[in-house]
Amino acid sequence: MYVHEITINFSKEILNCRIINRKSNKIRIVDIARMAGVSAGTIDRVIHNRGEVADITRKRVMRIIRESHYVPDILARTLASRKILRFAVLIPEENSDSSFWSKPLLGVNNALNEISHYGITGKMFLFDQFSRFSFQQQAEIMMQYEPDAVLIAPLYYEETLSLIEKCRNKKIPYIFINSNLKDYNKLGFVGQDSRQSGYLAARLMSYSIKPDSKLLIINISSALESHKHILNRQTGFESFFRENPGLNVDLFTILKIWIRIPLTIPLGKFFRDRLE
Repeated sequence: MYVHEITINFSKEILNCRIINRKSNKIRIVDIARMAGVSAGTIDRVIHNRGEVADITRKRVMRIIRESHYVPDILARTLASRKILRFAVLIPEENSDSSFWSKPLLGVNNALNEISHYGITGKMFLFDQFSRFSFQQQAEIMMQYEPDAVLIAPLYYEETLSLIEKCRNKKIPYIFINSNLKDYNKLGFVGQDSRQSGYLAARLMSYSIKPDSKLLIINISSALESHKHILNRQTGFESFFRENPGLNVDLFTILKIWIRIPLTIPLGKFFRDRLE
């Protein structure tokens, strides 16, 4: 049931518009035009501050826009303009050793399908997460695609800095996924707080270990210095035990180089060194 009293502080035009749109509760340009007694084209000129509009008409339109809390529909505007937006995604491909990236890939594909009818196209540029060269190569191919926006999994630090510099020069907005690089003017970040996740992992582990335990940290990476999210997780993990010295835990770390080196080799050396 529509209650007229809630519009007591609004103008007559706003009241009429709310009655017209009580089902959708969304104010449209045509509604504003009807309230102001002008064409939709006049409303468009006022909103974008272009073309000739009488001062009294402009003020009336702006008042109605303020009172109705009108918000432009970006997707509808894109559809109306018939401009095709090109989204690019630089993300690791799936591999037989880990299914981690299968879910993000599925999510991106689903999202692109949902927004495709708004004139938005997307293209995946998949790289081998254990190959710096693969990241560089796909980044270069992606920039040749001339995207309007980019989603980046910044697994390689220096190479990512080079890529986002190119994006900034071309005024291409970008978002990071999974690993976050702070203070690099990104539009957003999708993922967890890596340091906090490592800290939480240590805290959960502390409930199941005895004092004087020895914990082994194994980093699986081909270029650990570039994988900031892995280092941040380890930092968070170590921080918890430093802040809780009463647990008296010894921490050991193994860097496992991914390329063609079985995990048994560094593990075997680790235990041999400590048994001798």
